[in-house]
Parts: sequence; C-alpha cells; structure tokens
Amino acid sequence: AAELLTLLGRVTRTSDRVVRRRDDQLVVLLPGTTAEGAWRFHGRLRVELEKSFGLPGEKLTVLTDVVEWKPNETSKSFDARAHRAGGGTDVEPLERRTDALDMPGTR
Repeated sequence: AAELLTLLGRVTRTSDRVVRRRDDQLVVLLPGTTAEGAWRFHGRLRVELEKSFGLPGEKLTVLTDVVEWKPNETSKSFDARAHRAGGGTDVEPLERRTDALDMPGTR
C-alpha cells in the first residue's frame, strides 16, 4: 500500500486529490482537467503501475477508468456512475476516509 501511495504522489499534481473508497479502492480526483487530460493521466498512471508493480513475484490487480463529474451532479450520483464504470454493481455513497492510509496533504 505504501508503494502505491508513493507512486500516486509522484504522478499527481498538488491540486489533485487521492481518496480512499473502501479498503481496496482509491479514487483520484483531477479538478479542472479536461477529458483529454484525464485520459493522458490515465495512460501515465498505467505505465507507472506497470513499471513499479510488473515484477514476476508481485501481484497487483488494477482497474482504471475515467469518469467526468458533471456540472451540478451530486457526489452520490457521480460515485454511482464511477462505480458502474469500474464494473461494480453494489453502489454505496463515496465517503471520505481520514485514516493513516490517506495520501499526505489530502485531509
């Protein structure tokens, strides 16, 4: 977990936010980013994940996608769409966790 958080700290901007959603999910919010910019970030993230966790003895399952937060959309609606885009079916509201595993600077 610490290695993943370090990697995310390297590839995100200071304006981006990484928040934990459940014990096994992280969400990266990219405020003010166009869809094209989000897809570029997505590509960079996938490359960095492969470089960092592509070792034969390591196992990391990663599902990534890009979902736009629409103007005037509630966090519950956004989270439901994001969860469905990731293949999830049991929708729960996005709740911010503030435990020791949160990224530095996101509190």
